[in-house]
Amino acid sequence: MNFFQDLKQKLEKGMEAAGQKSQQMLELSRLTLRVKTQKEELEKTMNELGWKLFETWKKTNDVKLEGELLQQLEEAEKKRDELVRMEKELEELRQSLVNIRDFSMKVEEGVSPDSVPVIEAVPVRPDVAKTASTEAKVRPAVICICPWCAKQVSLEDQECPHCRSRFH
Repeated sequence: MNFFQDLKQKLEKGMEAAGQKSQQMLELSRLTLRVKTQKEELEKTMNELGWKLFETWKKTNDVKLEGELLQQLEEAEKKRDELVRMEKELEELRQSLVNIRDFSMKVEEGVSPDSVPVIEAVPVRPDVAKTASTEAKVRPAVICICPWCAKQVSLEDQECPHCRSRFH
């Protein structure tokens, strides 16, 4: 009976860890979307600013930074600063997700630990001896998850087929 209780506890811990990981991946996805939106807004602002600058120069052959032009430059600078802050936050979050290794994470033999996180789908007990009837090497079932979009990828992939992010 102790074996089943131990197994239950390990499964509960594994499910809790998987839930935490999915929350972290969801936060990563949200932040990635916010960064993309901020980049698009900044690009739009810079495009408008460039056209206004050009139109002002075309009319007067001189450009003075005042009024609406100065206001748009300040707005663009704020958006750029916010984008830099968000990208830094995103990179820190990515690094924290890559560096986390807990009991539920196991790396397949021959693969660098920093390349692809592999989550055990079945708990493995090293203290359980292999029976004589088992001729093949026993390996845990594994699921590979992209650290950027949280979708399943194969162990051989060097790039996520969903979000096209490269694995280090």
